Amino acid sequence: MTIVLNGTTGITSPAETVGSTITYADTGILATYASSSTSYNQVILQNSNSGTASSTDLIVSNDQGTASTYYGDFGMNSSGWTGSLPFSAANVVYLTSTSGPLSLGSVTSNPVYIATNSTTAVTIDTSQNVGIGTSSPSYKLDVNGTIRGRGDYYFGFVSGSQAGVWWSQSNYAAPAFQGLTSAGNVGDIVMQPGGGNLLVNTTTRTGGEKMALWYSSNSGPAFNIRDTTAQNGNTFIQFNNGATTAGAITSNGTTTMTYGSGSDYRLKENLSPLTGALAKVAQLQPKVGLWKTDSSEFVGFIAHELQTVFPDAVVGEKDAVDANGNPKYQMVDAGSASIIATLTAAIQELNATITDLQAKLKSAGVAGF
Repeated sequence: MTIVLNGTTGITSPAETVGSTITYADTGILATYASSSTSYNQVILQNSNSGTASSTDLIVSNDQGTASTYYGDFGMNSSGWTGSLPFSAANVVYLTSTSGPLSLGSVTSNPVYIATNSTTAVTIDTSQNVGIGTSSPSYKLDVNGTIRGRGDYYFGFVSGSQAGVWWSQSNYAAPAFQGLTSAGNVGDIVMQPGGGNLLVNTTTRTGGEKMALWYSSNSGPAFNIRDTTAQNGNTFIQFNNGATTAGAITSNGTTTMTYGSGSDYRLKENLSPLTGALAKVAQLQPKVGLWKTDSSEFVGFIAHELQTVFPDAVVGEKDAVDANGNPKYQMVDAGSASIIATLTAAIQELNATITDLQAKLKSAGVAGF
């Protein structure tokens, strides 16, 4: 079936029917083109000129339509068209709207597909889930494949109603990752309880740690905390055992730090002077030797030997291994409060003994006392 309309004839009114009659009734019909065919039914518009401004266009317009406003255009540029994407390159097929919005989609419960190379690239299902690389999206945006983003991104955030996360690359000297409150202010970033392990510069956990940070010793500090106001007494890191503060790293002046453990009198009871300290110190077995790793000198205590005298200064058990048979090495805090208190009490006992001896020697008339 071929239809030829010249530039002056147009379509007659009432509706002009070409070919067969359509199989249903409707109103507002200007013309119908119908046939029964076992192959294509086609209406072809062609501009055979290959000029730099030649195109073929089907135009729709409304009551406000002019040559430059309020119209929709479905067309194709010629092979010789000069311009650039998205609409002005050679051989481009386009669907555009001027002076009004452009709506694409389905009115009934049917999905929308966008394809390239005869393969579905984008799917919008009937729940308005968008899939890229998948034809069955399960989320509002479901991407199957690697994605790359440039710019600022908001996830789970609607100003005034919902908190979320903001990834920004343009508002800072370096990319920033921030939590947002419902008011759009900077908020908390919370890892999921029971999971949510945080690994930095590694994908491996060597134990049960919840946070792992790997780095090269030549690349600077692994971790940096800065108090920009350099105040005395500010807590940099705090350790809690349940609801009780067990220790903290606190600034002591502008250039030194205090590494403290909980020792407030309100945490203790049944207090009495420490006795027998000198005998306890006599049980200690200080050692000198070499570390196996690099043959550097070791001066100190062997963990399990120290543990028999000061069990609270040692972590772990002698010869312990994990589920895979790997050693679980013991650790020592030789500067623990119990060791320091015992050494102090031992010095006091020695001083008392010396003072007593000096008094006896002086009483005996020994010269020099």
